[in-house]
Amino acid sequence: MAARQPCIMPVILRPRLPAALRSADALARLPDGAVVLAAGLVACRQRPGSARGFVFPTLEDETGLANAIVRPHLYEQQRDLAPLPLAALEATVQREGDQDSLLARRFLAVEDLARGPIMLAHREQHAHSRR
Repeated sequence: MAARQPCIMPVILRPRLPAALRSADALARLPDGAVVLAAGLVACRQRPGSARGFVFPTLEDETGLANAIVRPHLYEQQRDLAPLPLAALEATVQREGDQDSLLARRFLAVEDLARGPIMLAHREQHAHSRR
């Protein structure tokens, strides 16, 4: 079996993106509830019938994979950005046991990230949204 090659697309883009953009491996070191900016190629996007409309994209960057959770209303609200092959998210880190995921708060256009700073919401303002 061939060795897995790292994803090169974000490596090309990363120098043009804000320093606040977290890599997949850095997400594992952030506390539960942290509000982050993450981006990557969508390696897969699952929307199982049993998930009541939730979508589960897996983002891949040069450091690895990050699992995301997108609520149905957000996916519908941002239908122009949600299905793109290169995704950027503002999200809240969620930890349950040894499982890490990103609960998407909004999708961002990658080209907007390259233009300038993005304001992230504070953890305290949205702690109730995780329930």
